[in-house]
Amino acid sequence: MISNSKKKILIHFIYGVFLFVSCLSVLEQFSQLNEDLFHFSNTLFHFLTVAISLSIAVLEGYHMKGFDTIKSILEDDDPVPPPINENYTTRPLEREEIILLSRTAKKMYPSKYSFPIDQLERWWDSNPNCFFCLFLNDSLVGCIDLVPISTNDYEHLISGGNEHEITPLSVEQVADGTILYIASFMVQKEHRRHLSKFIDASKRFLTRTYKSFNWEIICAQAYTENGLNLINSKGFYNSHSNNIWYLEKSQLSNINSKNKRFWMRFFS
Repeated sequence: MISNSKKKILIHFIYGVFLFVSCLSVLEQFSQLNEDLFHFSNTLFHFLTVAISLSIAVLEGYHMKGFDTIKSILEDDDPVPPPINENYTTRPLEREEIILLSRTAKKMYPSKYSFPIDQLERWWDSNPNCFFCLFLNDSLVGCIDLVPISTNDYEHLISGGNEHEITPLSVEQVADGTILYIASFMVQKEHRRHLSKFIDASKRFLTRTYKSFNWEIICAQAYTENGLNLINSKGFYNSHSNNIWYLEKSQLSNINSKNKRFWMRFFS
């Protein structure tokens, strides 16, 4: 049985070989142009074609940026993933539904959740994609807060600052190296059998909403024991100064292979 990491290496290798052969075949067609215009010797011309083809194959075969670009063009531009099943749907929260989010959170965590509605609205106004929700028909049964933040706001959280004081970055402000803050993650108990699929849907939503951008740090906050267990199971580190947990791109090599595969979509 070939491991996923070996499969990935094999795919990159085959892709690189294909590119090398393709590029070399194309460049060799310019031999007549070389004779008429550049007057390189045959040895030098063939050396250059091989060197250029090999460089393209190695760089593109390793990074696969061109492949990812083509893939993103062919993908559906709709950032809302397909429904989990015929009764459940996932989508970003509408502004007028923020009151539903607040009520649901207070029912689930009556002694833990204290986020004011006006602050939720301020977050939504900064970035309408912050609240990705799970619905059963028209009832909100789960939500994950996916909040892109600046380095300053991350330092504010790590140092013990109040999350009410941070401001989500807009979609236009998000770039490579931005920090993703998972402010909360809740699913009503009777619907947690869909937890894994909801997480997968949220990952697809992030990938499609913030196309081609990779996060530098992902941080989260745990309000409950279940939340803390989930954070621990995914390889997060604790800041030790407060309840903020984080995972940096540079730490991927230190976590187990299962979690590494889980996070590679964000950090690769």
